[in-house]
Amino acid sequence: ERDDFTRGEKRLVGVPGAIVLGLMTSIQGSSPLNGFMPNFMRRGTIVAHAQKVAEADNFLVNESVSLESLSVTRLLEACNDRLIGVIGRSDEELRQDLSDWLDLAVVTPKNRTQATGEIFNENLARTALMGYYSLESTRDARCTSYLPRNLFQGQILSTPTEVDQQRKR
Repeated sequence: ERDDFTRGEKRLVGVPGAIVLGLMTSIQGSSPLNGFMPNFMRRGTIVAHAQKVAEADNFLVNESVSLESLSVTRLLEACNDRLIGVIGRSDEELRQDLSDWLDLAVVTPKNRTQATGEIFNENLARTALMGYYSLESTRDARCTSYLPRNLFQGQILSTPTEVDQQRKR
């Protein structure tokens, strides 16, 4: 297996600090010490988490585990580990998001690297996916976190013409 990435690339050195802090907080929870922790330690937390998720992803795909066979508890655990929002969502929605995750993190990269010989930075890919799903869950109207939801409310509910109509009233 080719391994052409530098240690820094594997350790997410190029990922902006704000994203690293946000993901670390999502993974571990908020702590006053997070602000004082050096960025390399934060990145280490995310890399360790991404590697743990990668092992589970590879198991699910390589052993052809049916996502329908996962208990609700295991499904919620799998989604939470990947920062896929679970609040107010049906089991079917969660299974679909987990299936999409596995396709993006394991199946598609494996097929592409076999076909083209390209290399794939699993840590970076999973970090990007965690960031995407974390942000996507805050945009969901069923999200219980009001601050992030309100930040994105304008993007979700209002088109320019709706805003203009509201101003005219």
